[in-house]
Amino acid sequence: MGLCLYLALMSHLLGANFTFAVLDDVLMSVDRGHRREVCALLKKRFPNTQFILTTHDEVWLRHMKAEGLIKGKSFAHFKHWSVATGPAEWTNAGIWEEIDAHLAQGDVQPAAAALRHYLEHFAGEMCHRLRGVVEYRGDGNFGFGDLITGAANALTDAYKKAKASANSWNKQEVVIVIGERASAFTTAREAAKVDQWQLNAGVHYNPWADLMREDFKHVVEAHKAFAAHFECANCSELLWVTPEYKPKEQLCCACGDASLNLIVKPVGAKLAAAPASTKEEAVGPVAK
Repeated sequence: MGLCLYLALMSHLLGANFTFAVLDDVLMSVDRGHRREVCALLKKRFPNTQFILTTHDEVWLRHMKAEGLIKGKSFAHFKHWSVATGPAEWTNAGIWEEIDAHLAQGDVQPAAAALRHYLEHFAGEMCHRLRGVVEYRGDGNFGFGDLITGAANALTDAYKKAKASANSWNKQEVVIVIGERASAFTTAREAAKVDQWQLNAGVHYNPWADLMREDFKHVVEAHKAFAAHFECANCSELLWVTPEYKPKEQLCCACGDASLNLIVKPVGAKLAAAPASTKEEAVGPVAK
């Protein structure tokens, strides 16, 4: 109610001059049923207004992305905030720099903790974006292994569907590209699996595990290469599938370079040929 009254008042007082607004955590738990509708309202009724929204609610953020209220890199996700250092954003570049800084000092344990923490966040995010299948838990306490497996399986499945789709539409050049991407991803996934035991050993106390910086650097590089396959090499946007429900139709990125069609050509469908504009064009030039 408060948000609606504010928007109505600004629209009445400012009209076309209502071009900027800051909304600080406007939807609380009592409003959870209205989150998606509010996204649609802001997008439809205020297309020329720039909104800055803050929230601690992951679902509200996802609704904003799903409804197209925010796109690409128009949002920031903070992992922590302090008066001394300011906000620290969840970004691939930031976390790898943080880990490298720990390893440069020879501090394997904090590097392992930072990597594990990031991968848990990353795996959950990719499971959501790719609609990964994870065994349901009523308490929401999903294990890292379940999430990372669900995300990896979802991307593998997307490549299989994309390859089948490209084959059905007789796009052999696309089939080759998909095959190369899928093969590279499988190689990176296996490499990350091989060294995953060192990740757990580095985080927890294990008197038998005395990991050196050089040992753990291989673990970091393997997981960095693995995570890179979930984003577009051109726009750096994390991949996602559409729609959010029902059969998957598209693997997407912001710029389209990594986007793939997942829909197989219906049986009996034919590609329509462009009609010739003249008889001469249709049969070729007639000798005189």
